[in-house]
Amino acid sequence: MEPAPLPYLSGLPEDLLVRILGNLQDLCDLQKASHVSKVWHELIHAGQWMGIQELICHRYLPTTPAGIQWTTTHCRNVLHADLSYCCALGHEELSALSSLPLRSCRIAHWHNLTALPSGSPAMFQNLELLDISYTAIRLSPFLALTLGQAVALQDLRLAGLRCSDRAFLHDLAQHCPGLKCLNLAKSIWCHRAAAILFESFEGLASLSLSDAECELSLHWSPAALTSIDLSGTSVSDFHISNMFHDSHQLKRLCLCGCCKIQGWGLEAYGQAGQAARLSKVDLSQMQISATILASFLSKSCRSTQDDRDLELGFSACCDDGCVLALLSSMQPASVNQASVISALTRVTLSPSCQPTSAIEQASSHPTALQCPYTAPHHSISIGQCRVPSCLPDILELSVRDSSKISMHALGTLAAAGSLSRLRALDAIPSGVTELTLAGCDSIRGEGLCRLSSLQILRLPGCQAVTLQNLQATISACQSMRLLEPPHHLRMKKILLSHHRGL
Repeated sequence: MEPAPLPYLSGLPEDLLVRILGNLQDLCDLQKASHVSKVWHELIHAGQWMGIQELICHRYLPTTPAGIQWTTTHCRNVLHADLSYCCALGHEELSALSSLPLRSCRIAHWHNLTALPSGSPAMFQNLELLDISYTAIRLSPFLALTLGQAVALQDLRLAGLRCSDRAFLHDLAQHCPGLKCLNLAKSIWCHRAAAILFESFEGLASLSLSDAECELSLHWSPAALTSIDLSGTSVSDFHISNMFHDSHQLKRLCLCGCCKIQGWGLEAYGQAGQAARLSKVDLSQMQISATILASFLSKSCRSTQDDRDLELGFSACCDDGCVLALLSSMQPASVNQASVISALTRVTLSPSCQPTSAIEQASSHPTALQCPYTAPHHSISIGQCRVPSCLPDILELSVRDSSKISMHALGTLAAAGSLSRLRALDAIPSGVTELTLAGCDSIRGEGLCRLSSLQILRLPGCQAVTLQNLQATISACQSMRLLEPPHHLRMKKILLSHHRGL
């Protein structure tokens, strides 16, 4: 079959041309492809590949073993290689890559890879980032010894790997003392009953154990950590109260789905005064009372001098309401409400949200609002969220999974006003820069032209929007850079630049 023409090759800069190597078998294919631009041939024969420093061939451009061999022969100065999702590659191709002076190497999802090449000083000499997630490599002391060759290694990603020897962590800390970031998400530890230890990692700044099948030690206090992700793990209040009492630098804390946490550990952590530097907290999918959360948030949002954004993930499963209701229930005598509200940049509203006037009186308002529809069988609509009067200042509005939402409901959401005689698009603030309307069948596209500040517009499932509506919207919104048309128009996402139109 004759390959599809590639008219865009001549316009690409030299350092990006290597991205299409995944579609090529070898140099002969290039010479046979008459449709390839003259510039492409000139670059090859002039030896211009030597200047390329970044190699990206992943799931969107499935590469071949022959392509890797050709690349390592002609591109000897590659410093960054991203070959994730090249599932057919293995030891032979990795050995070829080991001859390159790489600083970062991403080979995640190489399902046939069972070990790293040992004795490859060229590959490990300058390596700072290595991603071998979801391969067949096992976490063992031998792997730690091999990684010890990378004296500059700072970021190691081992998501989805299996470990049968707990000595791996101790050996890894010993052989890689400069490690700053460690990702063990979804890793499987065969001896779950024995707690894994991280005491040896003195300089570790970021740790991810999301959905890892392991038990954590209760006697570990990561003093240098700035970010930790424990979502989906068996961490409990005992861990929270013991682990973080010396965590003076912690800025990001993710506890999504930690069902064993009842809340008293968080409360103790906040009362100890160590949560004041937190800039991102994810407490979604947790059954915690609003009283405990209010106490914790008041301790983690006390300082208003730092330029910090507090992101609160929160779900409707909380027994005392959603996050806005929680914040509005705080007593002014014990917490500075204005400082809490001013730190928020993204607020998630559930259909049961009923914030009080305390939110409306905050000195600073959120700049992003996301209102998820809970489930198709629920009769309650997004429009029944009583939104505070600060909504006209919203810059980002997202309505997802809302096939049953009505025009009046969206009108109430956008204007925070009455249900009567409100047109959906007319009620949306004109300053909105990003708008997502997913499955809003009743929404017509005539009013989109009024939203002249739009930069990103996504309309999946909006059956009433026509091609003429999109053309008029593009003409009216001069700042628009991304448009996702409705599915029924059978069009892909449109990236807009200085060339306007469809």
